[in-house]
Amino acid sequence: QWPLPEGDMEITNPALLTAGHDGLPIGNLNWDPALRAKYRAPHEPALGLKEVYSPEFSLYPNPAQDMLTISSPEGIECIEIYTITGTKQINQTVSGNSTLQVDVSTLPEGVYIMRITSKRGSASKKLIKH
Repeated sequence: QWPLPEGDMEITNPALLTAGHDGLPIGNLNWDPALRAKYRAPHEPALGLKEVYSPEFSLYPNPAQDMLTISSPEGIECIEIYTITGTKQINQTVSGNSTLQVDVSTLPEGVYIMRITSKRGSASKKLIKH
């Protein structure tokens, strides 16, 4: 159990003297700072995490009925609207506009995922159509 106990630890069972990993004793490691450092609680960095840039944007009105306005200070390169099941409904490429209006009147009522891409990255938001 980590962390290791501090203070005096007496081991009377000889089998425990070599039960540590690498055949080293597991008794009181406080006597040797080098051994004590070796047996500190393991620390592993989180794997698969990287910092991802997500552009700032807003969409309104949300819920939308006919027209949806999207704005981003970084400029919009592409917008995609998907159903919850992943079917692409709208794909529109633009040339870096900071504000864009999208006609969503042909979409059936429901919940959609909107993906906005700028030169620096992409982000997704929920869109409700009524």
